[in-house]
Amino acid sequence: MTKKLTVLICDDLPSFRGFVRTLLARIPSLHVVGEAVDGRDAVDRAAELHPDVVLMDIEMPQMNGIQATRRLKEVGVASKVLMLSLYKDKELAKYAEEAGADGYLPKEYAVSHLSRAIEAVCNGQKYWVAA
Repeated sequence: MTKKLTVLICDDLPSFRGFVRTLLARIPSLHVVGEAVDGRDAVDRAAELHPDVVLMDIEMPQMNGIQATRRLKEVGVASKVLMLSLYKDKELAKYAEEAGADGYLPKEYAVSHLSRAIEAVCNGQKYWVAA
């Protein structure tokens, strides 16, 4: 049996977390291990759960996704980070990359790209859709 890739969903909007959880539940190779509601919670949950990939919203309260990603890397969490954003923005993607993110995906592409992006970053590839 092939090991499922584990995913932590970090977004302040319960409706988006639910949407992503439902979307990922349809993919047999993925397993959602938890959710986080803000940047601080994302850091704590990732350190606790050690998911293969963290889906990190770029705009969250307490600590934004870029700050949370930077913090994850500083404390040595080995999870890959796929940054999700409402915006197709090269500048935000650049900040995400500088913070240590492994990919950047506008939320409008979640349905068509999310599973491919998760698998790519877990396989050591970068996945950037910024413009």
